[in-house]
Amino acid sequence: MDDHSQRQEILQQITELIKEMPEDVLLQLIQRWEAELTELFAENSIPTYEIEDKSYTSDKT
Repeated sequence: MDDHSQRQEILQQITELIKEMPEDVLLQLIQRWEAELTELFAENSIPTYEIEDKSYTSDKT
């Protein structure tokens, strides 16, 4: 199995697990990720708009 196929399979498994999660658990998970990412960005002095701009421009090419 190539890397792309393996990643696709893993993403599909994650999608199925997320569908089965109760909404309150999913919300807690998202809030935790948001807090961790905010902390990471603050530690590395990376404004979130720079990351959004880069992903936006890379999608257009």
